[in-house]
Amino acid sequence: MSVLKRCLVVMLLLCCWQFAVIATNMPSYILPTPTAIGAALWLHHSELLYHGSMTLLEIGISLISATLLGLGLAILMLQLPKLERFLHPIMLFSQAVPTFALAPILILWFGFGILSKVMIATLMIFFPITVNAFDGLKRVPEDLVGQARLMGATPWQQLRFLRLPYALPAIGAGLKVAVIMAPMGVVIGEWSGAHAGLGFYMLYHNSRMDVAAMFAAMLVLAGLVFTGYLCLNQLLNRFTPWQSASC
Repeated sequence: MSVLKRCLVVMLLLCCWQFAVIATNMPSYILPTPTAIGAALWLHHSELLYHGSMTLLEIGISLISATLLGLGLAILMLQLPKLERFLHPIMLFSQAVPTFALAPILILWFGFGILSKVMIATLMIFFPITVNAFDGLKRVPEDLVGQARLMGATPWQQLRFLRLPYALPAIGAGLKVAVIMAPMGVVIGEWSGAHAGLGFYMLYHNSRMDVAAMFAAMLVLAGLVFTGYLCLNQLLNRFTPWQSASC
């Protein structure tokens, strides 16, 4: 579907939404019209810019932290199989605990600042990054590894020039999941306790029954996720041109 057709479909859906709300006389505190959401977006643009930048900062730090930790642990587990057998059930258990249950505890431990939100999001996205990176590093054909050894490649050279390039598509798949999940973890943390951020902004306007402002915040958050995903996709297309990456 072309960009023009997609825009027309979106415009049609928005018009149907606008007409349905007006025709049914739906209260604005239940479902506002798209024009009311647009007005809230314009009216609160400075607040949304501030809170959105805070959420974006927390997302960025959590993505970098989880990527470094996940990739580092994947390399360690590759070199130490006993460590992988020990850590794998622990990582599975960590994913079985709902993030909503952990968020208040982490807020209590690390406070209302950025650190607690980064911790929550990092715990949420650490698993898919680690598992995908480990799977990609492990799937290098043994004949290629054997040839590298015969050529005198050190373990570090094998990792740098063979395993990491081979694992890039798998690592990229984990990062795609992380880019979508990280904002969820950050917002959950902001709902649990924060001084700023889009989650804090939504809670504040929820208490005032300003649903249009809440929708505006969700629109900004969706824009951040979509932009981040597109940027990551472009990077993956650049560094893994043999891989057919799609949006």
